[in-house]
Formats: sequence, structure tokens, C-alpha cells
Amino acid sequence: MPQGAHFDLRISPVSADEEIDLGPGESIKGSKSMFRVAGTLPQDAVPGEWHIVVVWFFLPGAGWTHTSLATNDLRFHVEGSHYAIPTRAQVVLQQ
Repeated sequence: MPQGAHFDLRISPVSADEEIDLGPGESIKGSKSMFRVAGTLPQDAVPGEWHIVVVWFFLPGAGWTHTSLATNDLRFHVEGSHYAIPTRAQVVLQQ
């Protein structure tokens, strides 16, 4: 990575759109290409299969970007109590 650049990694359950920001991580042994990213999921995180949603790439001084890095399809399992995720809503207009 260029000096001063950083990334922001976000993960999400496959079954829902709940993005969790894990932040930029830290370089492994001073590497500019290997980083360790860690974070804590919310207490009631959706259990099941999760994946990396996006890795935003920020150049030095940038406050926001639309540049994202391509990733491998890393998936992992989150344990927890299963609950139904709503998938439909009925909307009624009353006059």
C-alpha cells in the first residue's frame, strides 16, 4: 500500500444485510500487504454463515472513497441463537 493509505473492512451475514465495520487492522510484521483485522460482533449478531462485504481503499488524505478492493470469497460461521429474519412487509395507504 502507498504510504498513508488505509482500508476499511466490513463483514455481513450472508442471510441479511447487516454490515459490521471492523476497521483497518494492523500490519503484520511491518508488511505493506498483510494485515490482521479483528473486531467484536454485536451481542445479538445473526448466527450462521458470514462473509466479507467490502474492503474500502483510502488514499492519503481521503475522507471518503468509492474505490474497493476485490477479495477472495472468505466465509466463516457465527454461532448464536437462531431467529427469523423478516423478508416481506405489507404496506397500506390509508386516507
